[in-house]
Amino acid sequence: MTNGELEQILYSALAQPVGLEISTNSPADLKRRLYQTRAAAKKAGIEVFDDLSFRTSPTNAEGSLWIIHKKPATTAKETSNAPT
Repeated sequence: MTNGELEQILYSALAQPVGLEISTNSPADLKRRLYQTRAAAKKAGIEVFDDLSFRTSPTNAEGSLWIIHKKPATTAKETSNAPT
């Protein structure tokens, strides 16, 4: 997987309300490469990936990695019930 493809995965995760689950035969390797991609992007001035966290799936630790928002997006219902 190229750095461009890894960046595209990160952008796809950002576009989702909570994040993505990626199937892989090596979650630890993918996690390492995503951290490297995020660090390179930050060095280039792209800081949007800082909102993402990489977690090994608790239900499939050997076969998938979660890329999730550190702070999930708020839904319209949650916003409308927020105290003022």
